[in-house]
Amino acid sequence: MSKDKPKILFILHYPPPVHGAAIVGQYIKESEYLEGFIEGRYINLSTSDSIENIGKGGFKKLMSILNVYWKSFYQLLTFRPKYCYITLTASGVGFYKDSLIALMAKVLGVKTIYHFHNKGVKSCQHKGFDNLLYRLVFNKSKVILLSELLYDDVIKYVKKDQLHVCHNGIPDYNLSASPKSIADSPKVKILFISNLIRSKGIIDLLQALSMLKEASYELTIVGAEADISSQELTRNIEDFGIQDKVKYLGKRYGEEKFELLSQADLFVFPTYYHNECFPLSILEAMCFGLPVISTFEGAVPDLVLDGKNGFIVSQRDIPQLAAAIKQLISDKELRQEMGNFSRNYFLENFTLSVFEKNIKEILTT
Repeated sequence: MSKDKPKILFILHYPPPVHGAAIVGQYIKESEYLEGFIEGRYINLSTSDSIENIGKGGFKKLMSILNVYWKSFYQLLTFRPKYCYITLTASGVGFYKDSLIALMAKVLGVKTIYHFHNKGVKSCQHKGFDNLLYRLVFNKSKVILLSELLYDDVIKYVKKDQLHVCHNGIPDYNLSASPKSIADSPKVKILFISNLIRSKGIIDLLQALSMLKEASYELTIVGAEADISSQELTRNIEDFGIQDKVKYLGKRYGEEKFELLSQADLFVFPTYYHNECFPLSILEAMCFGLPVISTFEGAVPDLVLDGKNGFIVSQRDIPQLAAAIKQLISDKELRQEMGNFSRNYFLENFTLSVFEKNIKEILTT
């Protein structure tokens, strides 16, 4: 390896399970572009093999955590990197687990870079032990946030000269690369993609659609079971009386998911998830030229420019959500205009190549 390349130990998530941080971690690990500028080694920080097991304990998870600690310690000693890059969990037990790796790196004289894909520092900074640990962990470290909008979460501990902003990016999966045409179908195809976490807003979406009795639409739901089971989802669909307009497909990845995105007319994601930062599902919808309806949570307003490529609605405001959906169901020209804006905005700001160039600048300077 060239001596000019900085040596970086990456301790990050990659699948399984499939979630935003893991997908981005996989992009970094497999990036041929980054390989040309850095000498990297990689340790998987994931200790859960499914979405359902995230946050749960057990002997198997304990052994996985100890294995991560051992690998980290060994690589810090033998690889002797310039930087230790960690996708640090912002709060809770996950933060305690990750902070031990950060402190290990600091004790061994390795500079630390933290790339946050969640938030929650501000909600825990009043706790005495957490406050002390945050001060130790953040001291003299680079911090990468997905958006300037998320800075308030870490402002107590992170100075501006420590801060770097790097938006997520994804490959351009829309190989047709042509403007999305107005569908002639009498039914507007609405798409929701997320693991079935209640605070991602799926029940709110069902309730909003139940208010649109006369609207012509069909909703497709894609995602793994989480704190909502498929049985509970089905009960809610039936209780709202929209079973003839809704279908749940379960998990869909790769080409199957891209086919659904290419056929959709509208993407709706009314999240109020407390850890929401920069949803990759919205990027995927933009990639396929879809207008997006979402909420003011995390960095979502960086993606959905209200009135440009979709609408931002208040969290848990079912009538407002229903009104936004109704407007885009009834106005085909507006759907196309917003969808075209989505596609162009994605190409200019949120492709994987843009992400790789931005992260490379942070990692090598």
